[in-house]
Amino acid sequence: MGEQGAESIHAHINHLERTYQSIPNELDRLKYIFQEQALESDPSLTALRPPLKKRKKATEATEELSTP
Repeated sequence: MGEQGAESIHAHINHLERTYQSIPNELDRLKYIFQEQALESDPSLTALRPPLKKRKKATEATEELSTP
């Protein structure tokens, strides 16, 4: 792994720390952060994740509401 790979992991962990900052117990917070990081970095596990649903554009959503 090169320097860019390490920086990418570091940035992802920083993002996870902000995501889980509301968990008061530090040990629980670290557990969730490292579980999430493991899911992201293990190729065999990422295939098991359900695909993200694409959001509708604002114009599509308003068109659906306006049609009877």
